[in-house]
Amino acid sequence: LSMKYSLTNQRMAQSMVVNEVLFGQDPSFLDEMGVTLNTDLSDCFICLTGIPRKICNDLLNKDLGDFLAMYEGFREDILRELGPHGIALNMILVKFDRSKRICCLMTVPPNSTLAAEEAAWLIHRHLEQTYRERWGIDSTDYPFFTALSDHLDSPAQLHAGFEAARTLTGLSYFAERPEVMTRRSYQERRKPFDSRMLAQSLQDIERCLLRGDCEKLEQELKKLFLQDLRHSFSFQMCDYALAGINRLVSRYNDIFLARIDPARFEGLATRNRLNLLDSYEEARSVLLECARASRKTGLSVGPVTLEAVQYLRVHYAEPFTVRQLAQHIGVSPNYLSSTFNEEVGESVPEY
Repeated sequence: LSMKYSLTNQRMAQSMVVNEVLFGQDPSFLDEMGVTLNTDLSDCFICLTGIPRKICNDLLNKDLGDFLAMYEGFREDILRELGPHGIALNMILVKFDRSKRICCLMTVPPNSTLAAEEAAWLIHRHLEQTYRERWGIDSTDYPFFTALSDHLDSPAQLHAGFEAARTLTGLSYFAERPEVMTRRSYQERRKPFDSRMLAQSLQDIERCLLRGDCEKLEQELKKLFLQDLRHSFSFQMCDYALAGINRLVSRYNDIFLARIDPARFEGLATRNRLNLLDSYEEARSVLLECARASRKTGLSVGPVTLEAVQYLRVHYAEPFTVRQLAQHIGVSPNYLSSTFNEEVGESVPEY
């Protein structure tokens, strides 16, 4: 028992020291402290994997003890699996940044029968199997990601490599299924998607909403979420897209359509969703409800009416004439009156 306890403490001490290096501490501090690690931290790859803390804690109700029990079995299995291929798994670290991720530092020699990416896939599949056997969950139930850093040549590169792997792991939000992501595969799949393209996409969605065209609306949403946003790998663009959809739903909810609980669309944000597919399904649900309501009432709301309603909602307490409102929008008073009455079902003063 004494020997086992001592070995466990050694491994924990090594993990603590390596954590310092991974998070940016200059490796030279080891020499100053007279500390010598039993493992070589140069010439390695960083393989980062696991289920995010939010899933582990909030959805699965697993605590650190549950995670460590699962981790120990996984660790033994993976060491036994990689050994015959000549791959040295120098260290496995857990629980960084309040997370439940696992960080593997592995050295893949030139004569290894497995390439680094193949070894990462092996680790990934073993963790899937461990989750399934020990926690009874399938890997496709909750997305988890494995990221592989570039090859590192010295301990000084550990921090940069770890940060790169963390960034890649964060891209699990955009993944359709569990997978291994490298910098090369990320660069190959990434496609530009800017604010101008997003504005056009939201405009196309708005047109479908105005016409109550549910079929076309679904097509536009699939293109936006499952193609453009997925391959942008940009949380910022996702936030912009969801904010735009919030505004659309709020606008039509206030003006013409059946009352929709604001919590359904105001809660649309990347931070509230585990992955892009969840955001897509939520946006799809609320936008289709708007489109069906628009089709049911027979309303086809155009930009002139929309701008008039937006103005009236802000300035409803101020005196105005239809002529002044038409001048503000840039149309004739007769055109505004006839269009508004036709699309809303009542006159501007009545509204």
